[in-house]
Amino acid sequence: MSLECPGLTTSVSEHSPTCRTGGRDPAKPQGRRRRTRPGRRVARREVLDHWLACEGLTPSGGSNGPPSRTEDAVDRLLRANPGAAAFLWRDAPIRWFHTHLSADELGRVRVIEGPENLLWNALSPDGTVEGAATRVVESDASRLSEETGVDVARIERLAEQLADASETLPDIVCVQRRPWERPSVADGNHRAVAAAVAAGRENRPERREEAVVRQGDTGQVGVYFGVGANRPFEDVQRASKAVWWAIRRRLVGESEPNAF
Repeated sequence: MSLECPGLTTSVSEHSPTCRTGGRDPAKPQGRRRRTRPGRRVARREVLDHWLACEGLTPSGGSNGPPSRTEDAVDRLLRANPGAAAFLWRDAPIRWFHTHLSADELGRVRVIEGPENLLWNALSPDGTVEGAATRVVESDASRLSEETGVDVARIERLAEQLADASETLPDIVCVQRRPWERPSVADGNHRAVAAAVAAGRENRPERREEAVVRQGDTGQVGVYFGVGANRPFEDVQRASKAVWWAIRRRLVGESEPNAF
């Protein structure tokens, strides 16, 4: 099965751990790139458990408690990260897959949605992972952190870890809220940008020969990939509402009430 969106086409691969890490398979020969095989979709609960584990949380809320319901896992994520996880209920149902993206494919994914010129959108001039990685490579970490509010030093530490062929990072969670939209990172922005930074450094002429010898599958980044459904009526309704409140804000200074 293929997942297609503007600037990105990739096949789904078959894997299913709980806080899983992408990259190389130690059981596979490392001298050549593994072909991505079509595979099964993954359950929503698998993605939720992985995301909770990356947040340092257990699905049941306790270290030894029984497994909770899927709805409880969604609730814990919404409480821990209400902005990033809001799509889990707002755009449900979502089909979930697990795949591996190359550094180029990952670079075209957008950073997490948010206000313009704040945090990740301030770090990335074009809103993509590659745009953020380029600024990290070309700028001073402390100055860039001060300008954007993003922990750039953490990105550089993760990129250094990835420079070691034995290191992998937990898989990234991406969402494509509509089949025709470009996907964005929901969880793992630091990891995604770090992977792009590490790949860019490996492609420098002075390191390219060394990278070819030891890279193997390190260019592949593990991703949980959520795809929403087309909802033309809801999209038109939402757009009309946004235009209505924009007009009211301009004419009478009244803003849309907070929906939460």
